[in-house]
Amino acid sequence: MASKKQNSRRVLKGLIDYLILSLNELKDVQRKTLFAEGEITAYVECLEYISRWTGYKKYGIEDIERQFPIE
Repeated sequence: MASKKQNSRRVLKGLIDYLILSLNELKDVQRKTLFAEGEITAYVECLEYISRWTGYKKYGIEDIERQFPIE
């Protein structure tokens, strides 16, 4: 698959969308495993790190920890 080069804004938006999609899928799982809990923590931490980007508010979640609380 040939991939087209993208600018940093488009790449970050795609990454944010993927992390949020993955978190929403994991949030809906009835029986969470230790591995799934680790995934949630890792994805939330990634979003928190990306939220340091000045353009994040336009593409991300305002309050990451409220929407995806880590237990």
